[in-house]
Amino acid sequence: AAPVTPAGVGTKVDDHTWLDATTLRCGITRAFAAHLGGEPVDLALPSAGAFHRTSDALAHVTGASGQTMRVWPPLTATLTRVNPALLDDPGLLVRDPMGEGWLATLAPVAWAAEAGGLEWGPRGAAAYRSALRATDTWADLLATAVHVRSAEEVLAELRRRRGAPRFADGAAVTEQLVDPLRSALAADTE
Repeated sequence: AAPVTPAGVGTKVDDHTWLDATTLRCGITRAFAAHLGGEPVDLALPSAGAFHRTSDALAHVTGASGQTMRVWPPLTATLTRVNPALLDDPGLLVRDPMGEGWLATLAPVAWAAEAGGLEWGPRGAAAYRSALRATDTWADLLATAVHVRSAEEVLAELRRRRGAPRFADGAAVTEQLVDPLRSALAADTE
């Protein structure tokens, strides 16, 4: 394969993020913004100076639908700047995701190795349009964990979960625990 010469805007197709090769700003795609279903209800941003691998969520955004989505960084990098405009107006993320609603500026640590993981220029745009036709294109972005910002929030979430009943009633206990156990035991005796 020929070496990648990044130019213009690159798209991390599976993550629905983009990176400008000149400014090193990154953000979410227009399709990601549309999927949020309106103005963000909550936007958790990282701090400048934070180090993020491509497997570390860069941000969490809860859309009008109530779903919390993770935003993955397009490259392993240290964040040199987080968009201050989003602190005052998180709606920019949805209204202008590839312009004034950018998320962060990156200082990539493995540019040569990782830049080829993005689709660049018109080819990238075509690859992204094709990926959007795939089913369940958003599943990997759904946040399954609650995002917390402090130890106090962790404790509050743990207390909330501990206080919530696990089963609605005796029938739920039977259905979720007893019946599967009976089936497993019956299968072992055959």
